[in-house]
Amino acid sequence: MLVHVPEFRIDSLPVTNGEFLDFVESGAYDDEQFWRPEDWQWKALENKRHPACWRQHNDRWLYQAMFDVFPLQNVASWPVYASLAEARAYARWRGKRLPTEAEFHRAAYYSPDGRETAYPWGNTQPEKRHGNFDFGSWSPGPVGSNPAGASGWGVSELVGNGWELTDTPFAPFPG
Repeated sequence: MLVHVPEFRIDSLPVTNGEFLDFVESGAYDDEQFWRPEDWQWKALENKRHPACWRQHNDRWLYQAMFDVFPLQNVASWPVYASLAEARAYARWRGKRLPTEAEFHRAAYYSPDGRETAYPWGNTQPEKRHGNFDFGSWSPGPVGSNPAGASGWGVSELVGNGWELTDTPFAPFPG
């Protein structure tokens, strides 16, 4: 028996600080309906009000990078560094979900013709044109800055320039 499963579609670019700020400023970050119960419990226990590298000072949002502090509007195009719980809540608010590890792997390492590659862009070793790797920069860059690093599906930044989150539990295999 065949079951029709709709094609999974993954966004072509990571979520930015600016997009996530919309989530926070809309009030949805503090709305329980967008959070899984265990994630809401963690948020309440930790008294989370925003991503860990954000700060609010005199009604102004700031971003704490490794060595610098920037006005959030100056890094609005950078990928947001959010926890898994925050990412899931944001995705639900947007009417989406995080990919599973298998979906992520397919988007990153397989081409539409079914061939597997070592890297999203193919089999050549990572170079600066492919992404932000190996502390080439101490901070992330604007999303979409390295189109040469896109996968065969046209998805950018599946490696480098930020965290790659999936909604597959990180746990041992059965047995």
